[in-house]
Amino acid sequence: MIFSRSQILVQIEATLTVLTCLFGPWVPIAHTSGPDRARVTALYREAGDLFRKANRLSGTDPDQAAALYRKCALRYERFLRQGGIRNGKLYYNLGNVYFRLKDIG
Repeated sequence: MIFSRSQILVQIEATLTVLTCLFGPWVPIAHTSGPDRARVTALYREAGDLFRKANRLSGTDPDQAAALYRKCALRYERFLRQGGIRNGKLYYNLGNVYFRLKDIG
């Protein structure tokens, strides 16, 4: 069976969404403590919420979805800077955001 490019992209997006939802919450936040830990945890959760909202809007309102993906990318990047955490899953999530924005260069 031969799949079109759009069918393949839909499958990739669905797979990335499932993987992000499954593995995203398990990112360790053990390197920070007290108020900093709460702030960093909030950034991570906010990024995940933005990603899920953008996914829901991507089919009906691509412009709004793109705006949410950009906000999500900023949250993940700030999380990486302020949280002092270097984790492959975080970079994977951030890569998914840029993939959704078609910013793969």
